[in-house]
Amino acid sequence: MHILFAVHAKLKYENKVEKHKKLKAQDVEEKRALELGEEIPRTIKNTKENDETVCKPDNEEVLTHSSCSAIESTISTHGQNRKCFL
Repeated sequence: MHILFAVHAKLKYENKVEKHKKLKAQDVEEKRALELGEEIPRTIKNTKENDETVCKPDNEEVLTHSSCSAIESTISTHGQNRKCFL
């Protein structure tokens, strides 16, 4: 049983390393294409836009607003990450 787990873990690790190498090679290829002025194929990864509605954890406005909120005691007692729904 332990041998099968070790073999599975090794294969999973090798696949992860191979996937990482492939993604890194794609990133290098995209950067090279941009430098040369070549057209890059449109993919989900390179057409992704940042969502402006997501609150960042270091946002001062959110921190000051949530500290005086009526539900602050409920949020802080559960010890979970704060989520901002505006």
